[in-house]
Amino acid sequence: MPSAIPKIDALSLPSWRNSSFASSSKSHGTEQSKRSYSTAQTERLWEDDKAYNPALAVKGFLKTLFADRPTSHLDQQTLQEEADAKTDIYNYAARFGLVPQFHVEVKSFYRVKGRQGASKKLVTVSVKLEEHNIDVKASTTSMKTAEIAAAIEFKREAEKYHSARGDGSLVIAGSDVLTTDNAKQVLEFFRLENPGARFEVRTKTMHVNGVDQNISRVALDDEYIGEEVVMPTKKKAETVAELTAAVALIKRDQTLMSRYGSAHKSASGEILRPVNPVDLSVDSDAMLVMRESLYEARESGLRDEREELTSDNEFLEIRKSILRRTLTTYEAVHRSARLEERQKAYLADPELEGLRGKRDDLPMNQYRAAVLDLIGSNTYSIVVGATGSGKTTQVPQILLEDAIAKGEGAKCNIICTQPRRIAATSVAQRVAVERNEALQDTVGYHVRFDARYPAPGGSITYCTTGILLQRLQHAPDDVLNGTSHLIIDEVHERDMFIDFLLIVLKKIMQSRQKANKSVPKVVLMSATLDTELFANYFKQTSADGKALPCPHLSVPGRTFPVKEKYFNEIMSDLEASFGNELSNLLAKDPATKEYVGIEQDFSRRNAVNSPGEPLEEARESVIDWKRDRGPVTEGEQSAESYREEALVPLNLVAATISHIAQTTSGGAILAFLPGLDEIVKVNRMLREEQALGVDFNDQSKFKLSMLHSSVPREDQQEVFESVPAGCRKVILSTNIAETSVTIPDVQYVVDTGKLRDSRYDQVRRITKLQCVWVSKSNSKQRAGRAGRVQNGNYYALFSKPRYESLRAIGIPELLRSDLQATCLAVKAQAFQVPVRQFLADAIEPPSSKAVDASVTNLQALEALTENEELTPLGRLLARLPIHPSLGKMVVLGVIFRCLDPMLLLGAASEEKSLFLSPINARQEAQEIHKNYVEGTDSDHIAFINAFREIRELHEERGQNAAYSYCRQNFLHFGSFKTIDATARQIEEILVESGLIPNTPWSQREHGELGDPELNRNSGNVGVVKALALAGLRPNLAINPGGKFFRTRNERVIQIHPSSFNHLKDRKRTAEPETAASLRRDALFTFTSLNKAADGQRLLMRDTTLLTPLMAVLFGGKLKQSNTSLNILEMDGWLPFYLRGSESPSRLAKTVLEFRKAFDR
Repeated sequence: MPSAIPKIDALSLPSWRNSSFASSSKSHGTEQSKRSYSTAQTERLWEDDKAYNPALAVKGFLKTLFADRPTSHLDQQTLQEEADAKTDIYNYAARFGLVPQFHVEVKSFYRVKGRQGASKKLVTVSVKLEEHNIDVKASTTSMKTAEIAAAIEFKREAEKYHSARGDGSLVIAGSDVLTTDNAKQVLEFFRLENPGARFEVRTKTMHVNGVDQNISRVALDDEYIGEEVVMPTKKKAETVAELTAAVALIKRDQTLMSRYGSAHKSASGEILRPVNPVDLSVDSDAMLVMRESLYEARESGLRDEREELTSDNEFLEIRKSILRRTLTTYEAVHRSARLEERQKAYLADPELEGLRGKRDDLPMNQYRAAVLDLIGSNTYSIVVGATGSGKTTQVPQILLEDAIAKGEGAKCNIICTQPRRIAATSVAQRVAVERNEALQDTVGYHVRFDARYPAPGGSITYCTTGILLQRLQHAPDDVLNGTSHLIIDEVHERDMFIDFLLIVLKKIMQSRQKANKSVPKVVLMSATLDTELFANYFKQTSADGKALPCPHLSVPGRTFPVKEKYFNEIMSDLEASFGNELSNLLAKDPATKEYVGIEQDFSRRNAVNSPGEPLEEARESVIDWKRDRGPVTEGEQSAESYREEALVPLNLVAATISHIAQTTSGGAILAFLPGLDEIVKVNRMLREEQALGVDFNDQSKFKLSMLHSSVPREDQQEVFESVPAGCRKVILSTNIAETSVTIPDVQYVVDTGKLRDSRYDQVRRITKLQCVWVSKSNSKQRAGRAGRVQNGNYYALFSKPRYESLRAIGIPELLRSDLQATCLAVKAQAFQVPVRQFLADAIEPPSSKAVDASVTNLQALEALTENEELTPLGRLLARLPIHPSLGKMVVLGVIFRCLDPMLLLGAASEEKSLFLSPINARQEAQEIHKNYVEGTDSDHIAFINAFREIRELHEERGQNAAYSYCRQNFLHFGSFKTIDATARQIEEILVESGLIPNTPWSQREHGELGDPELNRNSGNVGVVKALALAGLRPNLAINPGGKFFRTRNERVIQIHPSSFNHLKDRKRTAEPETAASLRRDALFTFTSLNKAADGQRLLMRDTTLLTPLMAVLFGGKLKQSNTSLNILEMDGWLPFYLRGSESPSRLAKTVLEFRKAFDR
């Protein structure tokens, strides 16, 4: 037995030997402890008599006990922060193969005679770890406080111990060391290695100083192992008992932990059981086809060994430049003169006085001199223009007009990027109107599938960020040679394109400066921006050679004052007005009740700095006690943190809206909610429950509207329509109303402070549409919605301390998205540094682990070589506007004569779903959509079928007929148009690359993309499924039985309810011959793995049922099992058991050779 045995004395504790679960056996070769807890009371009674002053005695006794124990007096914040301090100590000791020794003593005394009350008790907790010379104690009247205080003292001593030894930094938690997070998995791993071994955690409850405590210990095959553990909760007691049991096992077998570390585990650290082999029947006909194919392949010269793709060092011909031609010197002089004449005429025209006046009133024009000085004097500059300042429309015009006035208009060519297509096109049109010009005179735009360039020489071109990035990727010198100013607008949005553009732009600018080439003026613009972050990223060299942050200018907006109220003030107002009625309303919704408690607590803890910081020195010490526990991947939250952040106080939203409706008389009310589900629930609550006595069904007083991207466009328009006098609009919206949509009559904004954000785990390949706190930038934008035309009011349903804790801007997309396309683009731009090094130069770089995972995936696709050089395939994939893996799927579509379906699947990957699910007709839509499955058990084929129906109507009867069909069948016509355009763009790139011929439309069949010969197998369901798997791998799941599925890295997965293969709908959609998906060992490929809103379940989106043969031939890497000739193993986790008329070795050899031929 280990020498360090936890003791819990002095309290009539039940002994293990006498308890109902005691055992008389020995503990695996060690002598069983025969110690039993003493049943004697050690309470000290102080009697009161005439010669004895108990008050003074007690005072002196307490003073002696607490004389050097300041940690015994702990504030509430410290108690909460150190709630797991006892567990921390067990984890610390386990790192060294030890178990700490705890001792509890309770002494009681009576109050002074004549005073009311029962006896007082004093709890003393001591903690000892002899091997590290640590022995501490603390005393208070509370068991909980005494334990935490003693644990804090222990941590101090541990810090001193390691500092004195010079051990360096030490992290307590981590997947590579034994902790309470993985102890259970270590025991499970031991059990898997020792079939028949049985662990049991036995727990009893005891009573200490008025508080229930739990004693737990682990038994292995009815013999105790590890130590007795006492904790306030059963779960904690059992978890720590498992830790002490694992410590004991590792003492016996010191290689156990290293074997556990190399075992196949889920991404969450859970040991994954081996999968039972999937039966794969290969009949004689299939064997004959495979052998004949192999023979023909060898006869035609196919090598036996796979030919590796090498790097492509030849420069691929750049696509025709989209830039306008450069003017000659003579043309430039005449163009400048002409522009100057026109500008003078514009300024002198009395009929345009109103137009000029509106522009002059904008705040940005009042800062014209400052703008020109800032931008003209610096290579990089930042303009922060508040909402309504006119930054997007006026800054480019200020620059152009100044150049024109100087007679140099033709030299001024400005590119201004916008994050969205609609912004680029609408702003260009507006600026053209302000200049009293036609579009494409001095102002134009370029967005995907639509380019309307201005005349060359003296121009403003609005384009999307992605368009500029593509131009810099293919012809950077052409772009920068002809551009005087590059304006990156709305830079605070930090999408993938913006962050990548900033890296590329910075490197290209540095390169041109070193080569003494001209560089444009670069201007970053935003309504809200962390200026320090960006200013330090774009540093400039001063005259004395110092690197200084680039300068910035802030311009106020043209908005009205907005009064802000936060959670505490809102709650006070509501409680004062409604009292118990409010309490009852909030209590109806458990999520609201929990949210209110959490926010109140957060506000209290963060309102002022805590007076006591008992572990202040530990924050810069050698031991990291507080790192998030658990082997979660970088950037991942704990399940509890995830759940708390996802809480949305819907009843509080309804109460606040009702309060505003009751206490104010005019102005629209706009409420920001994270998603459609919350919008629908609040809408129902307002209408059906009439929160706080307000009847929102009275259409003469209220008009409720819902604003969400899935709401049909014509229904969205009603939020802009005026309402009769005495009627108020109440709009429930997502963040679509934050910047993309402006509702002018909004006077009240109710903000939950939440939004749904997509987060991608590079390592686990899991996408989470997560409910998260907004940034300060989001909050400011939302508040600004209330002050567009009059004084406004902003109701933040979160506390002011919560606001102060928010990020300045949202998490950049570069830190939360799949990086494969970005990594490929880095190499396509011929940067010679490794991808990791390149992306490390981002303004906020992604983790090296995420970058490495993406590079590994690209190497598996053969887009990059082992040395990170671009292959010919990689160069092609970099040009395609889709994910690299789907790009390879398209290439396979060419090879297997199944081009059109692969083009459609690839083009649809980044677009909104073709299938609409309206709020009021969801069931009807689902019933119609199921018809597109046609018994194939495939969401992917259902999409292809629906798309082809629309396309055929569009080709034969025109756009109106296709649009009408979409409305009748709940299909998204806008998505159809975008997917169709993207697919045609991909086809064009394939033609330009010489991979496929250019086929006239007259020679195509049924409107299919590509030559008919390349679509010979486009109607073959098996080929479509197999190629979908090839494009989506390693996204393969197996049903081991029941409703859950298993993948290589995840044990429990379900099919998303939106899938036609969702189990509750299987009986209505599956044909009898395809009912295999209900049976054990069913195999599915899927588009993405998503974490559900609850933060717990993993869901497969867009699934397709496969046969075992499809999986073997088009899935992951195959090898023969070491255990059986009949078994082939895929990607190290999924075995297939071959059955057929031939010998096992012959079957396996033929299948493997055939698969190798495919891969070559």
